[in-house]
Amino acid sequence: MRMPDGYTIDRLRPEDLPQIMTVERLSFAHPWTEEAFASEFHKPYAFFLGVRQGPRVVAVLLYWTVFPELHILSLGVHPDHRRRGLATWLLRVLIEMGPEMECERIDLEVREHNLAGQGLYEAMGFTRVGRRRRYYTDTSEDAILYSYVFLEEPA
Repeated sequence: MRMPDGYTIDRLRPEDLPQIMTVERLSFAHPWTEEAFASEFHKPYAFFLGVRQGPRVVAVLLYWTVFPELHILSLGVHPDHRRRGLATWLLRVLIEMGPEMECERIDLEVREHNLAGQGLYEAMGFTRVGRRRRYYTDTSEDAILYSYVFLEEPA
């Protein structure tokens, strides 16, 4: 798949970790550690999708396949590449992949103060389904739970 301006989507690999960390650190006030991301590459159910501009990783989506769900753990876009639809594009790809993988839904948590993230997920058709009190140990912030349920094919 291609987007204008030379953007491409790709599966990310361990050699992309330094660029993944750049996106992570510039995207979040409380970023994951490099060790935490590195460990995800060793899990058979963990996958990284990324957007590149040329060879440079500019957006990252980490998700797990925990059948019958997909679970989004992290979605970040480099500040120099925001407002270009890259996060939306990554979510669309995951939404398209879900039924092909025989998944029923996508689940995620987002910080209660991350209104931009909540707006993105709601615009993409995710539904707010709950709250986890004091979920984020670094700030004791609540997590808002979202789900995207894949529609069943008509019989």
